[in-house]
Amino acid sequence: MTEQTPELTCGLINFFGTEHAAHEWIGHHPEVSGVLLNQAEALVCGIAEFGTLMRPGRDSTAR
Repeated sequence: MTEQTPELTCGLINFFGTEHAAHEWIGHHPEVSGVLLNQAEALVCGIAEFGTLMRPGRDSTAR
């Protein structure tokens, strides 16, 4: 299995406080393609991409 990293699978990841803010940004950046995800969808994609680093309740201080 090939290890996936953000550099290989995504050239641009943005987070927005509101859907309106995301649409506003998209309107000003027509050169950027992609999809708009809600928080739950983004979490599912994040877990698929980054594995257990994105799992809810993970102790971020554990090494």
